[in-house]
Amino acid sequence: MSVIASDARLYAEEWIQNHGSLMNGYMGSYLTGSVSRLNGGEKVPLGSDVDINLVHTDDYYGSKVGKFAYKGVILDVTNIRESQLFPTESALSSYHLAGGLNTDNIVHDPTGRLRALQEKVEECFYRKEWVEHRCESAKDKIVKGLESLSEVSGIADQTAQWLFPIGVTTHLLLVAGLRNPTVRLRYLRVREMLAEFDMMAEYEPLLELVRFQHLNPP
Repeated sequence: MSVIASDARLYAEEWIQNHGSLMNGYMGSYLTGSVSRLNGGEKVPLGSDVDINLVHTDDYYGSKVGKFAYKGVILDVTNIRESQLFPTESALSSYHLAGGLNTDNIVHDPTGRLRALQEKVEECFYRKEWVEHRCESAKDKIVKGLESLSEVSGIADQTAQWLFPIGVTTHLLLVAGLRNPTVRLRYLRVREMLAEFDMMAEYEPLLELVRFQHLNPP
């Protein structure tokens, strides 16, 4: 059964009210990801989830809640520490957090701090200095991920550890192009962007990094 975006967001808000807001150290919450960018009447694509960021005080050390089904939609809940977003420069510099605050997707903000932060991020998001900071953030994730390969044993774990930072190369380009650094559709979205800028020659090297260049669609 397909769900429209407005209903998916309503279910996410309901879960936050009944569950997320009761967690220790909870400060507020907002939606992020592709569903938050859909118009209310648009259908949520098959396989898409509703991304929720729960903001907590730094003395809360919970890990990611993860994905689960709720009223016919998949919610993907992540705990964010206060220091990851405040001061404003922290949010603006983070390539995987700033995009979710570029538009008003605040669900619950009992202190008013998230709303003020969101407005400031939206005001500064497209400034060159912050775009460059976010590109550096993506680059650092690639470098640190690859440098940590020596800490992992076993070919399966090493492959997984190698694959993630290699995939972030698409995020670096998407961030530079002011696009959403999506995860599931990252290669499709970066291909669309490169085609739009007449830069398709840059797409094949991305595939070569992950040995995808010889694969054909089914």
